[in-house]
Amino acid sequence: MEEHHSDRLKLEEDRLLKLHSSLCKVMSNPRRTRMIHLLEEGEKNVGELVEATGLLKARKVLTACNAMEELFLELLEEENAGA
Repeated sequence: MEEHHSDRLKLEEDRLLKLHSSLCKVMSNPRRTRMIHLLEEGEKNVGELVEATGLLKARKVLTACNAMEELFLELLEEENAGA
């Protein structure tokens, strides 16, 4: 029983480390960080994000936004699971 519990803890720790790594990767890009600050001010459309961040292709913005959205949803799930 203890071995099973230990295995579960190891898997959870690995999952959290992967999540942390993903967050660091997202936040390491200055344009992504800029987008987060812009979105703190309120909803923005893709064109506004492209203009404000200097990105030339909206696809890059959408990809970054999708990655951040997935990461934040995972973080929220983790937070709610602990509640």
